[in-house]
Amino acid sequence: MNVFGMLAKVVPILMLIATGSVLRSRRFLKPETVSDLKKLVLNITLPCLLYLSFADMALEGRYLLVMLTIFSACLVMLAVGIGARRVLKQENPYYAALFTGFEAGMVAYPLFIPVFGAEHTPTVAIVQVGQTLFCFFVLFAYMQHQSGHSLPIRQRLVWFMKTPVIVAVVLGILASVTGLGTALAGSLAGATVLEWIRLVSTLTVPLIVLVIGYELRFDLRDLKSLRMPLVTVLTRLALMIGLATLINRLVIDRLLHLDRMFEMAVYTIFLLPPPFMIPILMDKATDQERQFALTTISLHIVVTLVAFTLFIMMI
Repeated sequence: MNVFGMLAKVVPILMLIATGSVLRSRRFLKPETVSDLKKLVLNITLPCLLYLSFADMALEGRYLLVMLTIFSACLVMLAVGIGARRVLKQENPYYAALFTGFEAGMVAYPLFIPVFGAEHTPTVAIVQVGQTLFCFFVLFAYMQHQSGHSLPIRQRLVWFMKTPVIVAVVLGILASVTGLGTALAGSLAGATVLEWIRLVSTLTVPLIVLVIGYELRFDLRDLKSLRMPLVTVLTRLALMIGLATLINRLVIDRLLHLDRMFEMAVYTIFLLPPPFMIPILMDKATDQERQFALTTISLHIVVTLVAFTLFIMMI
């Protein structure tokens, strides 16, 4: 991609992030309003986007191996995080969680869609399913264990299946497999509902990026407090890039012979910051431990934007 084309796609994202930051500094939006916007995205607009992605997609058996590979990669990175905590002598019991998982819902789509096109949304959706399963069933359990308690697997499964994003994915897959999506489009009522879903889905990217800009914050005046979070971010990113390259060459290309857009999706996912749910699940953490996680994630968002921009310039 030429520099002009890259800038035309990436700069608007940066402008939206800057807009979100300005809205916070000017107190144009209240924190409660932004929290409601996040609920709107996670419960309505993003599920609409994912439903359309899977409903319009021709599913193949080899996609299951993609999901399993990403799930396994997340497991590997959790083990790496546990080892890194020992090597770096970090007392924070939640430190290892910052090495694994990806904030796909709130970051992947705003980066991937403007650059590669909405028609390729199913590709990044397939790639991120494996990490979604990991976050719900492994990372969540790990965080609960570190807090000294755990949620029974049955309750986690119920919670997982009731999540709007998962419901949308399941309905989208059913619509694709059964042909129901095509049948709905052929009727006036069905076409009307599908058009509503499409209109709502277009809100996803701008709303997410504005929220990211609003919540992006760290204190540049205290550089000492940024040193270890930055070490964590750069270490994680280096490992993730190596892992993504390995997956693309061995699995996506040589084994499955998938098209190049899957490689782009894998690189995009592996450049992402850790899941935003991590600080929320740190219910037994001290203020210092929680702030470390928040600072690390905020720094990672900035590093992700820089890394993704460089990545786009290189392809």
